[in-house]
Amino acid sequence: LKSIAKDYQKSVADPEGQRLYREQSLPRIPARAAFQLWDLQKHVRNEMGKVHNPLLLLHSRNDKVAPYSNVHLIKELVASPIDETATFTHSRHVLTLDVERELATNAVLQFFKRFP
Repeated sequence: LKSIAKDYQKSVADPEGQRLYREQSLPRIPARAAFQLWDLQKHVRNEMGKVHNPLLLLHSRNDKVAPYSNVHLIKELVASPIDETATFTHSRHVLTLDVERELATNAVLQFFKRFP
């Protein structure tokens, strides 16, 4: 196994976002990169308790790549006194290219405005 094909429809619901995603990313994920990501996830999980800064998690319940339950897992692992979630329902995995991209952008901007 040398690479894994991307499923653009699984990642982005918006047709224009799918087009942009195809243009801006590799059509396949190298298998070596996928295994490295797995190793990185294990390392990051062990370091999550060191996160003390305000945290905003953006996730869609319609994400077909990463389960929504990851939000709860991250909140349990971090030490941040401020851990908020912006939940979306119509987008998929790549929020910045999907149908709720403006809502996601606004959620981030409003969050950061609170911390001058």
